[in-house]
Amino acid sequence: AKFDLFFNLSPDGRGTLEYAADLFDRASAERLAERFTDVVRQVVADPAASVGSVRVVTADERRHLVEDVNDTAATRPRTTLAELVERQAALTPEAPALTFGGRTLTYRELNGRANRLAHWLIERGAGPERRIAVRLPRSAELVVALLAVAKSGGAYVPLDPAYPPARVEFVLDDAAPVLDLGPEELARDLTGYPDTDPVRRSSPDNAAYVIYTSGSTGTPKGVVVSQHALVNFLTDMQQRCRLTGRDRLLAVTTVAFDIAALELFGPLICGGQVILAERPDPHMLADLLTEHAVTVMQATPSLWQMMTAHDPTLLTGIRLLAGGEALPAPLAEQLREHGAELINLYGPTETTIWSTAATVTGTPTIGRPIANTQVYVLDAYLQPVPARTPGELYIAGDGLARGYHNRPGLTAERFVADPFGPPGARMYRTGDLARWNPAGELEYLGRLDNQVKIRGHRIEPGEIETILTAHPLVEQAVVV
Repeated sequence: AKFDLFFNLSPDGRGTLEYAADLFDRASAERLAERFTDVVRQVVADPAASVGSVRVVTADERRHLVEDVNDTAATRPRTTLAELVERQAALTPEAPALTFGGRTLTYRELNGRANRLAHWLIERGAGPERRIAVRLPRSAELVVALLAVAKSGGAYVPLDPAYPPARVEFVLDDAAPVLDLGPEELARDLTGYPDTDPVRRSSPDNAAYVIYTSGSTGTPKGVVVSQHALVNFLTDMQQRCRLTGRDRLLAVTTVAFDIAALELFGPLICGGQVILAERPDPHMLADLLTEHAVTVMQATPSLWQMMTAHDPTLLTGIRLLAGGEALPAPLAEQLREHGAELINLYGPTETTIWSTAATVTGTPTIGRPIANTQVYVLDAYLQPVPARTPGELYIAGDGLARGYHNRPGLTAERFVADPFGPPGARMYRTGDLARWNPAGELEYLGRLDNQVKIRGHRIEPGEIETILTAHPLVEQAVVV
């Protein structure tokens, strides 16, 4: 009746609530009426209030959308990646840790080689908050180098030597690493250095890595991720994906793409084995899957499409992880048909690799937040939108990166105050459009800007425009 006083939609004289109940259902109509009257109460109580301050969700809905779906608190060790790997190496020294090119390193061998290199790095200035570039082809030495940087207390800056020289040069100039680990450095004789674990040199608050993504202003930007954020992520993935010492994970992703961290470090903190592929060629991957009886594999939907086109039966019995791009429903159905389990993952680099996850049983969603992570679907006024309503996705919690290296303005633009968290809390504005579905899972709906994904890699058209206009014969350029 209160609803009818303000707004009568009925074309035949019936009450609005009855008419709405015919269009939807009684419960939905009552929620609509409750929401409408709540909005009217706010406006009448304060006619001078701005539109953005008016809540369009009820108090119960707001509590659910802000608190209930984000009840993800979990205890995590205050430790570092290096300590987790060292602890595992002490527990299973003779277990296989890393296989590449037909050769396998045990945990003792991998840890020892990384220790010798770490001592060499420390002697040359590596330490907390100092960046070390790692510019190596895919090999056992690549994993050794990344672990050595972690053990030295420094932050690694991963570079794929196959990337365009100009981009590699830009990253080296912008990151200003104290050391640049290339093939020449890894060829050194380090037998004179101890193979014992270095004394702990970093804390969970120190930087773990700085990784560069495409920039909308025309230049790549380095995302600084802490040890704590990385450990929180790896610990959640270990539990969520049920990684154990019996698992063999096929690592296929370039080290310059942050999701490679799960492939290289996820098995090493729980006694599993990393099978490192030289390149993501379907024929080569097929051989490795069979030869090593792989149990877990992560890939972008683009690569999964190639694998299913090659031979989907190769995926039989494997736990499959998909992320980096939207997962098409037909592909998800194929993967579910052959794999033992399919987990769809979502997350920007700025919130440490993956922030939400869903075990796919039907139409793919991006699921719910991982441990110690909060997600909000908000309108332009940073107010929660009702379930089933599109809004921009914001992410907060332990996975939040520090920001962009040497880019305070851009950091302030994308990492904004979290109105739902404690004082000083921040959240990351993803630029992604999403909504909560009736099952309480997030659905990804696309981008709010022009950013695109190609095989999982973020590409900003603005960066391409900048490169084009640098050519002396090009005055203006537009990329769509």
